[in-house]
Parts: sequence; structure tokens; C-alpha cells
Amino acid sequence: MLEQYLKQLGFNDKEITIYLCIIEHGKLSAVDISRITKINRTTVYSVSKELIKKRVIQEDLGGENRYYFALPIEDLEVLYKEEEEKLEKKKIATKELINQLAALPKSTQYSVPKIRFIDENHLRTFLFKQLPIWIESAKNRGDKSWWGFQDTSFIDNYKDWFDYHWEVYPKDFDTHLITNKKPVETKFAKQINSKRRDIKYWGKSLDFSATHAVLGDYVVFIVTNQHPHYMVETHDAVMAKNLRELFKGMWDKI
Repeated sequence: MLEQYLKQLGFNDKEITIYLCIIEHGKLSAVDISRITKINRTTVYSVSKELIKKRVIQEDLGGENRYYFALPIEDLEVLYKEEEEKLEKKKIATKELINQLAALPKSTQYSVPKIRFIDENHLRTFLFKQLPIWIESAKNRGDKSWWGFQDTSFIDNYKDWFDYHWEVYPKDFDTHLITNKKPVETKFAKQINSKRRDIKYWGKSLDFSATHAVLGDYVVFIVTNQHPHYMVETHDAVMAKNLRELFKGMWDKI
């Protein structure tokens, strides 16, 4: 049982053997410990140094020979008190770090982008699942608009998602998309306010072959004009902000 507790406190087998030997026999020399435990003397010296570092034994250098003795068992509390002190320091440092980071200007906060690739087999399901997450991100960001370029093949191939999009899209949200053809109308899209669905045709975009749009902190790149369809979703506030500003600037020029 003693061995089990000592192992939980980080003692190895030789440290346990030598420590319990000193506890049982009192003050001992390295020669005595080696004779009793059958551990060679060189190892006894090195292990004893580790036990001294752990502050559970001490050495007596008062005489001609070096002796080792155990410190009072009450002093064993040092085994966890030092860890408690370290943990408390980490706790204080972590809280201070959180406060300091929170105080940084938002423009200096950069996070590692999270990028996902979605193949054609999973794209339709992903679109339906992810739309509420994109909408929530836009709410938190405060810019309640889709901005980007829309290849009309996306609507041709995913009309069901397009109609679902307008069913769940909040009424105070709108859409500003550049397109390479006249927008494809669907049954639900015809009923919505044209001001919320603002799409501009751009003749210079005829060679564009993918939908590229921004909502909240998400950027989506969707290829649907050829098989296999696929999407790349990037979750990154810095990229989204910059692309949003780019599309806004393009919008004003068209």
C-alpha cells in the first residue's frame, strides 16, 4: 500500500525501496543501504540525491562518513504544497493573460483559419446544416448581408437549398451578389423583397466559374458548374473582413 501511494506521488521503484529502507532502519550510510536493498552503491548515491531534491530525506555530513536519514513524516506535505503553489501561480498568470488579450484592439487579434473541404457527396447536406451557423456568425459580426460573387450554376443545381435559404434567412438580412448571368428565379425567391435580394450582373465576370461569398466570419468557395461539385469553407474573421470590403468596393463600381 505504501508503494502504491509513493508511486502516485511520482516516486520510481528504486526511490521507493531506498526511502522505505531509511524509514525502517533510521540513519544509514550508502554502504548500509546497498547491503540491505541489494542496490549497488553508485545507484544508491544517485537515487539519494533525487530523494533529497524531493525533500523527503537529508544527509548528515557531520562525521567522516555520509549518512542519510528521513525527514519528519509531517514534512511530506511539501510534496503537494509546492504543486499547489505552482498551480496557483499558473491560475493567476492565466487570468491575467486573458485580461491582457481581451484588452487588445480587435485589429491585432489574429486567429488560425479553420478550413474545410466538402465533396459533392456531402455538399447538399452540409449546405443545409451550415446555413444557420453562417447566419449566427453574421448576427454576431453585425454585418447582416451576403457579399460576393454568385455563379448561377449554383442555383441551377441547388434550387431546394436556395428556397430553404430564403425561408430561414432573417428578415433584417439582405444579399448583395455579383453574377455572371441573369439570376435564376425560384418559386420562393419571386416572393421576397427585391431590396433584400440585390444582385448585379457584371459582364466582365463571364469567365468566373465558382460562387465566392462572405457571411459573418465565414468565406465559402463553391464550384458547381462541373462535376464533381465541391466547396471550400474558411472560418477566419480577418479574411472575411477583407473580402467583404473588396466585394463592397466592387459593388459600388458596377
